[in-house]
Amino acid sequence: MEFEEKTLSRKEIYQGPIFKLVQDQVELPEGKGVAQRDLIFHNGAVCVLAVTDEQKLILVKQYRKAIELSLTKFQPESWK
Repeated sequence: MEFEEKTLSRKEIYQGPIFKLVQDQVELPEGKGVAQRDLIFHNGAVCVLAVTDEQKLILVKQYRKAIELSLTKFQPESWK
């Protein structure tokens, strides 16, 4: 099942030199109502890629409201 939230409105809370803070009102999937999302937009990001002894990666697909896409996320705690 694809998870997606429809943006109903967006209010800019703060705009600075490093990041912007906005508040979205979103419609939840499957008619589950409306929710609020507080989002921070910034120009930088970090990713660490860990590899198991068997040279395998574990990936988890996750919906990211800030960019309105489902992405694959590294989930290192699942390696335990």
